[in-house]
Amino acid sequence: RSVDILGDSTENVIEIMKQQAQYLKECTNGKVMGKFSKIKNIMANIAGLTAALSSEVTGDNEINHLSDANNLYKNQKYGFEIYNQTYKFRIFEMSLSPLYPISIMIDEGILEDTQESLSYCTEKGGTNTTFIIKSDNELLKSLKIVFSSKKVKYILYKLQQA
Repeated sequence: RSVDILGDSTENVIEIMKQQAQYLKECTNGKVMGKFSKIKNIMANIAGLTAALSSEVTGDNEINHLSDANNLYKNQKYGFEIYNQTYKFRIFEMSLSPLYPISIMIDEGILEDTQESLSYCTEKGGTNTTFIIKSDNELLKSLKIVFSSKKVKYILYKLQQA
């Protein structure tokens, strides 16, 4: 049974995104870079800290010093940005959990000419700009569509000129 669970793992996603950033750097001769990084949510951190402080078990308990395993399964928010010395542009945000499905929220301008193509390989999410990704393969197909959009191509062209 555990093999089935690990089959849905998103452990390759960060590596896939690092590869995309490397391809971008190579294709633009180092003029445009890509970065996939966590988006910090300060209010969530404050709320989490408050909850952690208020949820300690009282008394002399041998497990109070242990970390909460619930943190192993929490969603992390990431963004993929392209940038040069002057400009940056966030192509999408991703809500990354340890197991598929994950969701990506794509820039509205990019969706204008990719929405139909994306609908063939991914499921629509709860908002107009959100898509649900169910596997590494779907992620790669979606990235190919997103990165070949008119808006991304134009911004890449302009970033290389700057």
